[in-house]
Amino acid sequence: MSNITRSSIFVLFILTACASNPGTRPDDMSAAEHREHAQHDESQAGAHEARYDPNASEPRTGAIRASGNSGLALADYEDSEYNPTAIHLGHAEEQREHAAEHLAAAKALESFEEAECKRFRPATRAVCPLLSVVTEVKDVPNGAAVVLANGTSAQAVADHIRCHHAFGRSQHFEHMGACPSYVPGLEVAVSKDGKSVVLTSNNAKEAEQIRVRAHAHQKK
Repeated sequence: MSNITRSSIFVLFILTACASNPGTRPDDMSAAEHREHAQHDESQAGAHEARYDPNASEPRTGAIRASGNSGLALADYEDSEYNPTAIHLGHAEEQREHAAEHLAAAKALESFEEAECKRFRPATRAVCPLLSVVTEVKDVPNGAAVVLANGTSAQAVADHIRCHHAFGRSQHFEHMGACPSYVPGLEVAVSKDGKSVVLTSNNAKEAEQIRVRAHAHQKK
């Protein structure tokens, strides 16, 4: 197994892991948005810490009171003081936990893109790999097989599609409706004869999106 494959599998595991807070899973938003949320949460944490006053105190008093014939004690406090601003330290810790999860999600998306796109320049990552290379499209179960022009390496195109998909994932597939690579649940394989790339998804709606987008790239 190649180093690229090992890296991709490891990062994919991170991407599919569940975060403890809603909205902090990698695929909930783009990497940039995760970083924006992390920055906002850090700012909120700082604001809460600023509201903590270690010298603040308020009295807290109570006495043992029996509840009629039941004999149950409803309160049992001795005279004491507490810091009413200490709650802000808890809020600050919670905000920092959210920030850390958003930052981890952003890094997971970015690492996945880097692992899949190690061979490709940044400018190439945003280009649909099927432009001008598809001579025929065949519908297959769960997707489509794109037949490539003679002399085109199916493996190279498949690798580029995986990179393009990882790039789209890091952008949360926003405004990316033209290329089959931008279908979230895309799976990529090279045909046995090495002349086609097979694009599939286990999701029926995504499979139909793959077919429609693939046919749109067929040479006229």
